[in-house]
Amino acid sequence: MDKKQYIEQETAKLLQYWGSFAIASGAFVIMSLSVLDYFVTPENFSKFLMYRSITAFLFIIIFVINRLTTNQFLILSACVFASLLVSIMVELMILSFGGHRSPYYAVINLLIIVVLGFLPINLTVSFMIVVATYAIYLFPILLFDKITDMASFVTDYPFMLSTFAVALLWR
Repeated sequence: MDKKQYIEQETAKLLQYWGSFAIASGAFVIMSLSVLDYFVTPENFSKFLMYRSITAFLFIIIFVINRLTTNQFLILSACVFASLLVSIMVELMILSFGGHRSPYYAVINLLIIVVLGFLPINLTVSFMIVVATYAIYLFPILLFDKITDMASFVTDYPFMLSTFAVALLWR
């Protein structure tokens, strides 16, 4: 085995380990944060609990797949899919609770920090995750939300982009 193959093999092992850790932790955190939904938006609690339960269940399936395979592409795909799944879940919650003014946008920042901080993925994959996450967040708001609070809109989005840029530079 040459040096390049060895590095790729060890990176795959690290991705599987940290991906499993992030996915298992993610399922727990996703469900744990439902307590906040109860206090922040009780009118959406049942709907958000359903979103969270479906996402956590899919995380368990992704975790099992991730632990059972040694295929590096499948492991990477599972991790990317899990991060995009959280983005979709959070976006559904955002659209139901405040749209562009929703405090749930902070979860998108946290997601990017966790994904780029824990997973040993290259810069190209990191950039694709950031772009996809931002698109999942921004496009539905532009399409389905009426921007009524321009100050929030103008300050939240550059803050989010700055967080993404710092996370990418960190990567």
